[in-house]
Amino acid sequence: MSEHVSRRRFLQGASLGAIGGVSGCLRLTESTADTPASRSADAPDTGAAPDAGTAAQRETSSSSSFIARESWTLDKFGSDIVTYDGTFYLSTWVSKQILAVQPDGTIEWETDQLGKFKRDSLSVTESTIFGCGYGGQLTAVERSSGTPLWNFTGGKYDSWSTKPLVTDQYVICANWGDTAETDDDYVVYVLDRGSGEVVDTIEYTGLRSRIESVGRIGGNFYVGTSNFLDLYALDTRSEVASHDEHLYGTGYVRDGDLFVATDDNVYRYRLTGSTHELLWGTTLRGSVGDLLFTPDGILANGEAGIFNVSYDGEQQWWGKMDAYTDRPAVVENHVFALDNYHQLRVFDLGSGDRLSEATLPSEGLPLAPLASVDRTLLVGLEPLIAYDVP
Repeated sequence: MSEHVSRRRFLQGASLGAIGGVSGCLRLTESTADTPASRSADAPDTGAAPDAGTAAQRETSSSSSFIARESWTLDKFGSDIVTYDGTFYLSTWVSKQILAVQPDGTIEWETDQLGKFKRDSLSVTESTIFGCGYGGQLTAVERSSGTPLWNFTGGKYDSWSTKPLVTDQYVICANWGDTAETDDDYVVYVLDRGSGEVVDTIEYTGLRSRIESVGRIGGNFYVGTSNFLDLYALDTRSEVASHDEHLYGTGYVRDGDLFVATDDNVYRYRLTGSTHELLWGTTLRGSVGDLLFTPDGILANGEAGIFNVSYDGEQQWWGKMDAYTDRPAVVENHVFALDNYHQLRVFDLGSGDRLSEATLPSEGLPLAPLASVDRTLLVGLEPLIAYDVP
């Protein structure tokens, strides 16, 4: 086992706190308003990614009119937005709720106050929604109704650094110290999916880099930081391997491979049992925050805007933005991107050409990432704004 890990097993179940109920349906008032009134320095090249280059990076052209029409707003501080089966699921910070909202603005259900939910707090399955709340809380509610199922409140620390990983048996998430005294300390909790009781824990202390992702590869799950990637057997939680040969970070599993966004790079790794192979890496401009997967490629967002990278690692186009840009959303063949200056820009998915842009209200706070269902785009400002895309 690697030196940075110490482990403690909890044989007793965590106490389950009481949680609130569910409110009924209501319809949002449709807006009749017209289309509403962006750190961008390049990160240093680490030299770690092969085939780095900028030949395929081209700044896109622009046009003046915005192609989407504002449809409705929701007066909530949305901290995370996920979609499943044609529905938006939102977690909020101020109202401490989880909501299910249809693309036309109908609220299917909303919970009573459950807890303060932060960014990247939700995971959704066919039957259940899992949300990480402030104060070491992890909550499960029924997806069809919002009915609370269980509420784990025993996290050692207040914050969580990853979304919940949900398997058939477990919910796994990294609990983070997030204070001056405990900023380098984490506890990875393995909870029983049905009850929320603690099955196991893996404790990390004195880390030099943040735990950015927890995910599943075959019969193993991984814990990833920018400096190392640890693999554990899902059934026993015994360590399978620990890798520190390359750069890691925010990871996503697609087609059996691990794709990673870290610093100004995107990598593709193949992990088979304890073996580990770097298939390719590509260096972009500025740090990269997240990856969004499309049928034909990968959209990477970060300090310089949006980059489209093929599954072979070739850079296809660069959609330039004016400031750090959040995770984009794709509606048909349009890529919508929002930066910290409230510039909402639209790029063609195939060519990267800039099609239109709008400046959103400056008083709103950019909170949750963009999300889309069919031709409805939901923008994570406060208030939340929905657009119809023709």
